[in-house]
Formats: sequence, C-alpha cells, structure tokens
Amino acid sequence: MINKSIDIILPIYKPNESVFNAIDSVLNQTYTNWTLHIIDDNSKDASLQIIKQKYSNKKGVIRYYKLSENKRAAYARNFIAGKCKGDYIAFLDQDDIWLPKKLGNQISLINETSAKACHTNISFINVDDNCINIKQAEKENTFRNSINWDSISPIELTKTLFSGTHIRLVSAMVSRKAFIDIGGFDSTLFGGEDWEFWVRFANKYRIAHVPEDLIMRRISNNNTSRVYQYRRQVSKLRALGIIESKKYFDNKRLIDRQKYQICKSIIISSNKHDKVEIMRIVYQHLRSNPLRIIYNFKLVGHLLSKLINLK
Repeated sequence: MINKSIDIILPIYKPNESVFNAIDSVLNQTYTNWTLHIIDDNSKDASLQIIKQKYSNKKGVIRYYKLSENKRAAYARNFIAGKCKGDYIAFLDQDDIWLPKKLGNQISLINETSAKACHTNISFINVDDNCINIKQAEKENTFRNSINWDSISPIELTKTLFSGTHIRLVSAMVSRKAFIDIGGFDSTLFGGEDWEFWVRFANKYRIAHVPEDLIMRRISNNNTSRVYQYRRQVSKLRALGIIESKKYFDNKRLIDRQKYQICKSIIISSNKHDKVEIMRIVYQHLRSNPLRIIYNFKLVGHLLSKLINLK
C-alpha cells in the first residue's frame, strides 16, 4: 500500500461527550499515516480544553485550533485544508464514528484508480449507539452501489449527484490538491454547501466508492441539519441557483424537480415566525425561475396548507 498522508478535519462547536467517540474512532484506524485537526468554531465553553487534556498524550497526531468568531463548519474545513500539507483530506463530524478500516480501505481503492475522491456506505445510530433508520441507510447504500463509479461519465455523475445527497461528507476522502484547485466549500452557504461542492467536484474529477458500511452517522435532535433545518433549506435554494448558473448540464426537468423539492422543504420546515418570509421566498423564486405548471400548483397547495395550519 502506498503510504499516502491524510489530514483529518474535525470541526467542533459546544460538543457533548459523543466527540470522544469520534476522536477515538480516528485513533482506532488500522491505517496510521494521518494527522487529526480539531478546530473549535468559537465555542463559549471549555470543550476544547477538556479535549486537549483527555488526549494530552496524543500531541504528535492531534493538532488544535480555535476560531476567534463563529464561522460555521464549511469555513473551518477550508481553513484547515489551506494549512495542512497531506496528500488527502478526510472529514469527520463531532457526533459521528468511523469503523477501523475506513481510511485503509479508501486508500487501497484510490491507489488502484485515478480517482481524486473516495466515499463509502453508511449506517445510522442514535445517542445510545443503537442502529436506527435501517431502511433509509439500506436505500441510500443500494443507490450508491448501483452506480458504476468506475465508468460513469463526468456529466452523468454530475447529474446524479445533483439529484440528491448521494455522498455523505463524513464518509469522504478527497485529494487535497483537487480540493484546493476547485476552491473548497462555498463558506457563504449554511446549507447545501457539501451538495454544491460534490456537483462541482464531479464535473471535473473522478470519484471512487467503497461499497462497505464504514461510517456510523449519529442522528439526534442536536444535529445542525435538524436545529437549523429551515435556514439550511433556504441556503440550499441559493446553492441550487449557483449550480444552475454554472450550466454543468442541460436538463430543465431535473433542475425543476430539485427546485420543487427544496421549496417544499422550506415550506414544511417553517414556523409561525416565517410566514411572510416563506411567501416572499416562494413567490420570488417562482417569479424568477418559473417551474413546470404541475410543480407550481403543488407548491401553492403546500404553501396554503402550511399557512392555514400555522397558529
């Protein structure tokens, strides 16, 4: 096995004790040529100091950073990617767990291909480490396994990744040079930033896939995607506009379907304080980006139903 170096980026923000499981899962990797970069997104507590104390004997492989203001995970990942020197970068979230062979199996596959990124299948766990959402994981993994990652054309892969979240960032390993060359994540987005990244990445580089469940994604009420669901969907709509402006492919039906799904999610995730904003967002987007008539009727129906039920 070619001994490629990996920089692992772990952004944290007021983490709970699950972060120790995440860090331990890195320390337990069978592949050992890595450096773990833990970057605190300006937590107003002592969490980073507690982590430093717990892993004080790992100074050679763990490095610590703290941002002077809260910048969100995309900025933190770009910040570390710009500082590190490894061949590859990998991404880990503070609640999630890697299985021991995750990095080794990815490096082995990358060495056999010309791919500039590699990802794996996943499973879901709850706060007690019990497997949950088994059917959802099976559905996601079955779809990933159905893609011929070795031979799919760039434009078809771009359309495939545009159609949904088919690469979980926590499972991904990316060539650092390729990551830097395409500009990393769009840190102005707070929702859809990884989706927009993979669409942009697939347009230029090959991506490999390890068909094994090597990630345990923890689901809880504290997940950023749940706490900020409405804001992240609004941001994802902006990400869609960025993708559309790049004209990676010509498929209006696919683009309209995604617009509809995102607008629907915005409506569903809104609350009584968002009434005026959701009407403005949906109206402005439909006015400047007219969807197919059937999607317009459906969205208006979802909007009216939501407004009626909001107290």
